[in-house]
Amino acid sequence: MRETLGVSRLEHDVEDEKNRLIATLSYSEAQAFQWLREGFSPNWTAETMMINHVEMRRIKKSICEKLHVDGIQELLMHYAKTDRRPILQ
Repeated sequence: MRETLGVSRLEHDVEDEKNRLIATLSYSEAQAFQWLREGFSPNWTAETMMINHVEMRRIKKSICEKLHVDGIQELLMHYAKTDRRPILQ
């Protein structure tokens, strides 16, 4: 039972850290994050957000830095299966 409690605590700590990192995203980063984590391409996301591809690259790089991931594939691996959504203000 102790191991189960330890794993649950660790999972909770990881979720808290992910939520803390997501909260650091700017409004435009949070919008892009929502699309990217659902598997939409950066090009599609840029067109949907009505921004140019250079701006999308900047946003994507900033998201990856803030969430401590090396790219879209790693972002999907760590964030795609969650039900977390950034709060857009």
